[in-house]
Amino acid sequence: MIPAELAGLIQSLRPLWALELLLLHRKPEQACRVDDLVVELRSSRALIDGVLSRLHELGLVERQPDGTYRYRTAAPALEDLVGELDRLHAERPLAIAQAIHGAPDEK
Repeated sequence: MIPAELAGLIQSLRPLWALELLLLHRKPEQACRVDDLVVELRSSRALIDGVLSRLHELGLVERQPDGTYRYRTAAPALEDLVGELDRLHAERPLAIAQAIHGAPDEK
């Protein structure tokens, strides 16, 4: 069972690409270019742009003046939640993926 405090964050990480991008680039010192993320994640620019916009809205990344993105949470409590999510994803990736895919579609 996924702890209740993570439920909202997990359900906000639709599509699953958002979780992958968030956890792969959880280093504040590392700036990521959109084009590099497209290649690394074998995705499309439109999808990566959408995921980064969503992560920015959630307070998980910030856009730099040069157009790159950095992982940076808006609050320490959010950093704790992402750490817990990372731990749970390592232990139970299928449960996390199912929770994301089971989230209602916002469209």
